[in-house]
Amino acid sequence: MSFSPLLKIPLLLSGTIALHKATIAPTPPPQSDAVARFKKRDTIAGIVNWVPTINMTLTWSVTLAEVAVILADQQATTPALSFLTFGRPSLARQLGVSPMFVAGWLLATLGSAVRITCFRHLGRQFTYNLSIVDGHKLITDGLYAFVRHPSYTGWMSLTVGSILMLTAPGSWLAECGPLRSIAGRVAVAAYAVFNAYIIAMLFPRMKREDDALKAQFGDEWVQWTKRTPYRLIPGIY
Repeated sequence: MSFSPLLKIPLLLSGTIALHKATIAPTPPPQSDAVARFKKRDTIAGIVNWVPTINMTLTWSVTLAEVAVILADQQATTPALSFLTFGRPSLARQLGVSPMFVAGWLLATLGSAVRITCFRHLGRQFTYNLSIVDGHKLITDGLYAFVRHPSYTGWMSLTVGSILMLTAPGSWLAECGPLRSIAGRVAVAAYAVFNAYIIAMLFPRMKREDDALKAQFGDEWVQWTKRTPYRLIPGIY
């Protein structure tokens, strides 16, 4: 069954809006004394506040380019369509919804929902820089009753999902030029490697968070880990 490319627009926009809400920091950077309460240095401290800006700038750019091509293709050939398809406007007809796009959209929106829930549950305690703010409380209910680091679960899901969503067959990147060139493939691969590095760094980061919370809350943290032994996925890890 084939679908009109126009039906892809609300999926693209809703997915990217969800990613935006789940990626941009919900609170200002913490005070230096709150960061200093973490004894071990955060390995991605120097870039953690730039990652959301980089990711969302690229995601919005690609999303809006694809939406523009879909809309322009509904009209007669225009200079904008020719520009966005690198001089081959007929390629716009290959845009559409693929199974890989749907899988990516589901992962991205699910991961975004998890992250946004964590934002609301932690409130001012949720910061991109590792910190223990004044009056910090150990949150052990909601999603935190299932895993100890659900925001990282959400981040991994939305990161993988967004890359699948924007590079799937039927996407602007795949069909209209960027991924047809060596330079485009290298650029997308570099972006994927960058995000893979960020995800890899979350594992030692979780250990540092656990150590700091254990030092701060003592037996309360120990009892929580007995009830909630998993970090990311219940029953697995």
